[in-house]
Formats: sequence, structure tokens, C-alpha cells
Amino acid sequence: MFLSAACDFKRSQADRRKELAAIGSGVPAVSRAAPEPNAELRLRGEGLFFRRAGCAACHKVNQRGDATKCPNLGVGDGMTESVAVRGARRVGNLSAIEYIVTSIVDPNAYVVSGYKPGVVKKLDEPPTSLSDDEIVALAAYLAGLSNTPVTDMDVVRAHNRIEIARRLREQRLAAKRKPQSKR
Repeated sequence: MFLSAACDFKRSQADRRKELAAIGSGVPAVSRAAPEPNAELRLRGEGLFFRRAGCAACHKVNQRGDATKCPNLGVGDGMTESVAVRGARRVGNLSAIEYIVTSIVDPNAYVVSGYKPGVVKKLDEPPTSLSDDEIVALAAYLAGLSNTPVTDMDVVRAHNRIEIARRLREQRLAAKRKPQSKR
């Protein structure tokens, strides 16, 4: 452990000297891009979207897929912004990832104009039965379509939003089932 840390320190000192030398010589230093936060989570979500969750049966993402039953979640088919950008603007008190989680848990909470409600099934119930972690991964993939990094705080917000969205879904469905009083 200590030897490894010492090697890393020497390597980082050598890299720093090279960068300083490059600056002094007028040669631009090679910059290293920071790893994208939650990249693995987003990749997992992409796999869910196009495979197990079956989202691609009804939705396209940009030019991927040929489904038109539901809105394109990327850009295309009349959509000029990704679902993350549209969602964050559509419901002002929710972040993009919270909007997406709500839409996954309760697909009829926010139906896009021109599309029918009731087409998308609840993904957290049979037959799909996504776990909470899978819902967050799927939401992270879709939120990342805006080319904005999905932060650790976004992941926390997504997890917190799941139960809230389930409660709101049940309240909305209960209100729908309640018989209308006659006047």
C-alpha cells in the first residue's frame, strides 16, 4: 500500500514537471479529462432502456430506434431538446432527474401533448418490476442525454423521488376511482 502511494506520488511529480516544462516551452500540455461521474450507472440505464425495461419498444432516443408510439426522449421527431431539458422546464419545482423518475414510476403523471395516456405501463410493477436501483440507473441514462453530468446529488434526488412518485401515483389513481358525486 505504502509503496503504491509512493509510486503514484513520484509519477504525479514527474507529470507535473513535464507540464511545467511544456508551459515554459510554449508547447501546450496534454490535459486529462476527468472521468464522468456516474458513467457506469448511466451505461447500466442505457442497457435497461434498450433491453429489459423495453422502453425502446415505444420510445426513440435521438435516432436510435424506430418507435413512434411515445415521444422521442432525445432530440428528433419534433423534439428539439432531450427529455432532461424538457422535463426540468415543464415542472419547475423538480430537477430533470426527479421529473424522469416520476415519469418512470407514474407514466401518466406528465403526458406529452399529442400522445395518449395509458400507453406506458408502470415499470416498477410486473411484468417488468424494475428495482429502485434500476429505476435510478434508467433515470440517470435519460438525464445524461442533455450532456450534463449526472452528479451524486442527482442520484440521491432520484432515490428520494421514487417513494414520493409512488405515493402521488396512488393518490392520483385513488382520486380517479372515487365516484363523482351527483349534484
